[in-house]
Parts: sequence; structure tokens; C-alpha cells
Amino acid sequence: MALDLKFCASVSNDSKSLCVTDTTGVYSVSNTGGWGAPNPEIADATAASVTIAKRNNDGTYTSPEIPTQDVYPDLPNITNTEDCLLAEDFGYGTDAIYEDGIYRVTYSVTTTGPVVTTTTKEIPIINSINCCIQKMALKVSTCECNCEDIEKKQRDLMFYYRLLRGSIGCGTMDDVQNYIDKLTKMCATCGCGC
Repeated sequence: MALDLKFCASVSNDSKSLCVTDTTGVYSVSNTGGWGAPNPEIADATAASVTIAKRNNDGTYTSPEIPTQDVYPDLPNITNTEDCLLAEDFGYGTDAIYEDGIYRVTYSVTTTGPVVTTTTKEIPIINSINCCIQKMALKVSTCECNCEDIEKKQRDLMFYYRLLRGSIGCGTMDDVQNYIDKLTKMCATCGCGC
């Protein structure tokens, strides 16, 4: 058997923190990649880190000023306790947010030996788009006359938003990036951006 490192990551509502949770779990018949014999014990962990890079429109990735953060000893753990990393910790600037886009998040754990186990995920972050959609919905709900233009903008936003949500579940990262770019432009011109 071999350790099969797993994690989930999400961004906070204010977009300032990326929270990472080790979901590897304990070794069992149904989780043969978990922590514990015959795999390394969680106490064997000596280091852990999270590295991020933001996807560019062309599919390449750009690392922030400080691409890697030490998360040991908070991670790994088997309690599903998350470790939240501020955007400013990665060098994005004081009080910075994670801008909408796709982030490649790599979680690495070193165990005695030393053996380094690494796993990577692509995480779409769309908090500003979500905010834009909500602001436009509020405008539509409070509009009392001559609302056709604002209602059309809302329908257009929701059309592309549904395509984005669907592509996150079953599309390619190129699809996701295209819809994020489209919605970001639409939010910038509709007067509803965050």
C-alpha cells in the first residue's frame, strides 16, 4: 500500500482565506491509502506545505510572490480541521483577496524516511462573480419601471453563470476559465461588480 494524500480546499466568503482540509483519513479496508499501518502513521509527518499558482487565460500558471506556505503541524490531521491561508501570506499584498480564477493547489507532506507525498487540485474561485450576480438580482428586485434592460442583463448573467457551474462539475478547466473570463467582463460593464 501507499499513502494516498487527499484534501479539499475552499475560499472564505470574503475571499481573503484559502482553507485547506486534509481528508486522507485513517487506513481501513475501504481506505487503503489512509494514514496508519501499512502506510505511514500521521505521527511520522515531519513537514507539510501548500503551494498555489493562478491559471492564466492561456492555460499556464503564475505563482504568487511567495508560492508555498508551511502548514505543519496544523496539517496533516485526521480530525478534518482546516488550515486557512491568507492571500497576503502568499504575497498578494496587504489585506488582499484571492481574485476570481482557477488556482492550482498542491498539498505536500513529508514523512520520516524522508518520503514526500504530493497531490494537486485545480480549485475555481468565483466569489466576485457570485457577488455580482447577487447585486444584479437586488437591482432587478427593486426596479419599478423601465426594467427591461436590467432584466436582460440579469438573464444573460444567469445564463453564463449556469454554464460556469455546469462546467465546474463536468467540463474542462478551459471551459471554466472561459466562463470566468466572460462573467468577469460582464460584471465589469453592468455596474454590478464587486
